[in-house]
Amino acid sequence: MTSYKNLNFPDINFEGIPLYSNFDGNYNLNFFHSKFLKSIFENQHSKSTNLNKNNEINDTISTVLQLFSGSKNGKFDINHIGAKNHFFWEVNPVFESSSGYSFSNKNTKNPFDLIKLYNSGYQNISIYTNTGFRNDHAKISLDGYFSNADLYVPNRINENHITYHFNDYNMFFGKFNFSDKFSQNLSISGNVFYKYAYKNESAQYDSMNVKIKSTFLDLSEYLYGANFLVEFPTFFEQNTEFSISYSQGLDINYDLKSQANMRIEDENLIFTIYQNIYKSPKFISNIEFQYFQKNINLSELGDIPNNKKGWNLNFDNSYKLSDDRSFSLQIDKFSNIPFNSQYFDIYPKQIGNPNLQLENNYLIELSYNQKITNSLIANLGMNYSRTDNLICNVPLAQDTFQFQNYYSKDNFALKLHLNYANRNISLGSDIEYVYSKFRNEIQKIQPNIIYPPFNFQFNGQYQFDFSLIVKLNFVYYAGVNSYNSGNQSIQAVSNVFLTNIYFEQVFDKDRIYFIINNLTNEIYYNYFNLPNSGINFLMGVLLTF
Repeated sequence: MTSYKNLNFPDINFEGIPLYSNFDGNYNLNFFHSKFLKSIFENQHSKSTNLNKNNEINDTISTVLQLFSGSKNGKFDINHIGAKNHFFWEVNPVFESSSGYSFSNKNTKNPFDLIKLYNSGYQNISIYTNTGFRNDHAKISLDGYFSNADLYVPNRINENHITYHFNDYNMFFGKFNFSDKFSQNLSISGNVFYKYAYKNESAQYDSMNVKIKSTFLDLSEYLYGANFLVEFPTFFEQNTEFSISYSQGLDINYDLKSQANMRIEDENLIFTIYQNIYKSPKFISNIEFQYFQKNINLSELGDIPNNKKGWNLNFDNSYKLSDDRSFSLQIDKFSNIPFNSQYFDIYPKQIGNPNLQLENNYLIELSYNQKITNSLIANLGMNYSRTDNLICNVPLAQDTFQFQNYYSKDNFALKLHLNYANRNISLGSDIEYVYSKFRNEIQKIQPNIIYPPFNFQFNGQYQFDFSLIVKLNFVYYAGVNSYNSGNQSIQAVSNVFLTNIYFEQVFDKDRIYFIINNLTNEIYYNYFNLPNSGINFLMGVLLTF
């Protein structure tokens, strides 16, 4: 799994397959299979995507059934895994649905007095399958994933009769994987993949007298390609890893006004080399360099940047002062360009900008890790980041837009992480302060690029002797962006304070759990412009056969 920031949205990559774009993630991140989202918001580079991983599975068959139901949503998840005589398989169907979004009634002080947003909710059916064959040094496998979702997502919290409806929101991908370890120093791995996604987006306006439904986006996405990785010895002590990724894509938007298809065809090429430069008991140094090229072979949306080349760099170092103390230094440089489908979002009112430049991001981070006692560990870090040629979707008129390089921004952050673990109890906290320097015009145009200036998170867990686990989670953000339906603009709110409680009773292989999400009933818009719903109660069971 790799995850980059692209125009302030995560670019999620599963073993070389781009799962997320503005097309298929902006509103339904929660509907991706959990297998793909283990570290969705971690800024990790492609080193974390190792195509020759070979997890051992003994001859066994097991089935895990998970059920939960809440005051707003429910889920059915069954995962069957098996292996016998070098063959292995996995089947994982999931069904989930929601009764709708709710928010608190500000006219009362009762946090459980919720107002439901009409015509809101979702339903999703998906299945993930994997089967293959492995021996001591080689493996082949086939992955498949299909998802069908109907989403009714409110886009204004105080105007209850307006909803977005994503109809027949489908996604499918298939992937053939291979790997072979010829010797301790030489191995190859890779995959060939195909992906298809479809979205029909409409808006529905309800009143007491009339119901109007207007479809304004009908978009299909096709993508196929391959990834290849080889690990081989060089003059360094550790092996060198080299990978190449190639893909071709086609995006089709059916223009409802002209009754014609509008197309964008592109191809992408990425070369990556990773090297552990030096490794000793006290000092470790790694470097990764990536070159990428994106070509637009055909565009029926007017002039858009057609050929872009750039490079990314990650330089990671750590030095161990003693068994209890260590330093780390990380230097990053990476570039962003718009997703193809983001042009569909503003078509036909967009004006092409063939002079658009790459958005370049630079980061340097220094951290100090200290083991204070056998139970308490502290980590203090600071980082500075700068973005040049910031890409923003700039409004030129009331209904006319253009992607432009819009000034730059600087961020300076201080972070403190504390972790305490002793017998049955574990406590952890993260505190972060971010100072941002930018022009005010940037936040007016694209407010999601501005980080909350102060973040605090606390996690506590206690395990009783009779296998009851209690978890408590506090999250506090200052300066979170929120949508103001009064003046129809996004503004920064003073703070957001979330509280979540989790109870889990373990019975050998089975467990029962009870969850209260958002106990403080905070309502705000997250970074995907979706409203966080109010308080939610969940009960569930997990059974293993």
